[in-house]
Amino acid sequence: MKYDEINAPEIETQSYPEHFEEIAEDENFTDDDLFAVEEPGDVYNGAAAGLPKRTDIYDRQDDEFRILNDYFRDISKEPLLTIKEEVEIPAKIKKCEFKIEQITSYLETSSGANGRKTNGHLNHKMNRNRLNASLRAYSHQAEKLKKRFASANLRLVISIAKRYVNHGLPFLDLIQEGNIGLMKAIERYDHSRGFRFSTYASWWIYQAITRAILVHRGAVRVPVYLLEVTSRVYRTKSVLLKESGKNPTAEEISERSGVPLKYVSRILKITNESVSLDTPVDGEKRTLYDFIEDEESASPDHMVVDYELKEVIRNSLSMLSVKEEEVLRMRFGIDRSDVVTLDDIGRKFKLTRERIRQIEKKALRKLSVSRMRESLKNFRA
Repeated sequence: MKYDEINAPEIETQSYPEHFEEIAEDENFTDDDLFAVEEPGDVYNGAAAGLPKRTDIYDRQDDEFRILNDYFRDISKEPLLTIKEEVEIPAKIKKCEFKIEQITSYLETSSGANGRKTNGHLNHKMNRNRLNASLRAYSHQAEKLKKRFASANLRLVISIAKRYVNHGLPFLDLIQEGNIGLMKAIERYDHSRGFRFSTYASWWIYQAITRAILVHRGAVRVPVYLLEVTSRVYRTKSVLLKESGKNPTAEEISERSGVPLKYVSRILKITNESVSLDTPVDGEKRTLYDFIEDEESASPDHMVVDYELKEVIRNSLSMLSVKEEEVLRMRFGIDRSDVVTLDDIGRKFKLTRERIRQIEKKALRKLSVSRMRESLKNFRA
């Protein structure tokens, strides 16, 4: 590619997810359903969008609710894209990315042409400097356009994320995962296919959110009210301990906290049975964690056997010629991760396949009558 040719980009299309046409036809992913506000310039309103009420999501977690309010206020300041902008911005992004790819390719292929200090070399260096400047400009412009495109579609993430409240992840986490899906959609969107971006991005946002829910579903989840009750029990226990100087009974904690006795007893029993892995052992610097068995590591017995087997094999092979030893090592994968075929070994030694087979048989015959034979038998499974 020549320097003068970096001017007429032809935007290449991006691949779409499997079954996208079916998703685009799904009534659950229409633009009207996804956008709470459709017209540019409208102010985004969480209640109008059908967002869950504060108590439905966070149950008196004021800090997180304030974060949500601030987030809604910030994204409401970002105007929605017009239909024209929905086409123009992705086209500009693709053009910038195409230019970046062209310039990068040209710089890489011409990097070896700067060894001669001639006028041609100076012109070449000036061209490279201009191209590097253009590369930075295109990269900056592409990031700026992506940021604008993403900011204008954050409402779309919220409208999808709200459907998955009470599925195991906090609303803020759902929004964050949805934003990751939004960025993937921006990277892959091809405006020339004729689909609205909201229709296309909804698939990626949906995938990111549902995948995050599935990943976290395996963790142990404790209901919020149980955590509050447990916290109340231990706060009460701490207060009574300071007042009397001795550990309070379950009855005393129940009477002071108002938590039924059976729950207090159960909470104290469960937590007393739990032991921290950071608990010191015998007053030393080591903890219980240091004594947990690593199931993936080899046992000392196996390590000793492996070491002895390698020593026996090494001593046995030393009785062979250099070529015989190398053939056996390659054929049986000794001290290497792969097993080599007779044809490949033959090509290395420039011998026929049959000749390599003869060398292999001769080497094995030597080992079978050597003094190391009995030592090797000891390692049979």
